[in-house]
Amino acid sequence: MTSEKMLLPFRLVEVRSRRLVEVSTVCRYVTLSYVWGGAKPDNRWQHMQEVDIHGRIYTELPSKLPATIENAIAVTKEIGELYLWVDQLCILQDDTVDKPNLITKMDRIYAHSVVTIVAASDNADAGLAGLGTRKRVERQIYATIQGFVLCQRLANYSLVLQTSRWYTRAWTYQEYRLSRRCLVFSDSQMFFQCRQTVFFEDTIAEPYVSVDLKRIDERVNARAVSQRERLWPLLNAWPAYRSIVEEYTKRSLSHVSDTVDALTGLLNTISIELHGFHRGLPSSEFHRALLWQFLQGSFARHEADQSREPSWTWAGWNHQSHLRASQGDLGGWLCHDGVYGGVEERQAVPTYVLELRSGSIKVTSLSSSNIKECSHRKLPDLAQSSSILTKLESGTSLIRLYTHVAHLAVSEHGFEFGDLPANYYEYLLLDFQDDIIGYIRLSQEQRREIGNRRLMCIALSYSKTLVSLNSALEDMNGYKDPSSDIESTEQDGTLSFATIMGLCRVRGFLERIGIGQVSRTALIQEQRGGEQWVTVA
Repeated sequence: MTSEKMLLPFRLVEVRSRRLVEVSTVCRYVTLSYVWGGAKPDNRWQHMQEVDIHGRIYTELPSKLPATIENAIAVTKEIGELYLWVDQLCILQDDTVDKPNLITKMDRIYAHSVVTIVAASDNADAGLAGLGTRKRVERQIYATIQGFVLCQRLANYSLVLQTSRWYTRAWTYQEYRLSRRCLVFSDSQMFFQCRQTVFFEDTIAEPYVSVDLKRIDERVNARAVSQRERLWPLLNAWPAYRSIVEEYTKRSLSHVSDTVDALTGLLNTISIELHGFHRGLPSSEFHRALLWQFLQGSFARHEADQSREPSWTWAGWNHQSHLRASQGDLGGWLCHDGVYGGVEERQAVPTYVLELRSGSIKVTSLSSSNIKECSHRKLPDLAQSSSILTKLESGTSLIRLYTHVAHLAVSEHGFEFGDLPANYYEYLLLDFQDDIIGYIRLSQEQRREIGNRRLMCIALSYSKTLVSLNSALEDMNGYKDPSSDIESTEQDGTLSFATIMGLCRVRGFLERIGIGQVSRTALIQEQRGGEQWVTVA
């Protein structure tokens, strides 16, 4: 079954009759990408169904719709298409089954549309510039000189998009990336973009297109190329994921509860290669994905009554912040790829995701081939724990790790490093002898919250590097570690270190506060009681 057929039956607006209908066969349709803005619309009309003389069920559209939707209906008719898909009309907004179901299919909805109409404006009532009563702000100036018509160039495509409110919204990110073609209405002119080029209304300058676009569509429809290959032909799934999250988290949401939903369609394009996702983190790269970091913005956790996303995922934090996703750099994703001379090996700790659904706990193992399982690491049966069930709400997601745990002191003052955001520093981690064994990245506010308490640190993964952690820290921060003797090296001259997550207790549960790196030898020496199970909310 093709992905188009998997959409069926499919609800669409029939633009000539102004009816909301359900189609049961694959058909051509147009999609709309716009900013809702304003108050939530009244969608009670969606349930007022009627039956035509052929026995088909339909719903009449309201006589008055937001200007942008009305204009999109007109454009769809003008370009000779019969159907239009608009989220506000085609998703039953108050249906707890229909809405989540269609949110997970956004990749198919936008990828299979003929063209996406993009309203680069502030809200749904603004309309499409140049249509109806919506006048364009910028006009093209031209003059005839000695028989030649000379015209002023209007604002370029990139500038128009990037300065629009539409470009700042989280939901529109995946709509734009998933669309094969876009017809963009701006305050200055109209643009047409496809996978190969961009056409401008103010300029007749046909570019040379070396690829037959019709043949590309045929290959896509035949599933000859995957969505991921079409969207990111030069990247494999993990770098593509990092790029997606870096761009997406620059954008804003009206409702933080939509943080993962607004990206689900785009993540679907790389889901098979990354073995699915848990709260926005890929299963096959879960331990690397846990190492996300802020690049700029604030560091506040979402309020508990606004979002149920846990602290261990980027989706559980202030969405006005965004992440750094450059390869081989300790900024952004604190990964071990090529850091400080290269890594000889990497081993992640046994990890499980626990999801509470309707009074029971679903357990998913994220153990990979580089995790050595043994009998004493078997996950305790939390489904029988009444204390866990009574404290958590349905939909809550935890991670459970079997790992080394140590309580370390945090230096009072931090060190600036690289592109870390303002008021965000690397703080030294010290053992009970006040020897420096590593660092953690925190904001000044987070450091103040810790006070004089020791910070609980758990190991996420272990690696070997060709350069000592002391040398790396000295290079970064300009300090000299006086306790280098605790960093015993292997016979091959490499150093084993652990990537750690710092935890603090919030409302009875441990939550992430930051990540860093410490000497593995020192961490094991500092722990009390060996490896143990740790649950992070």
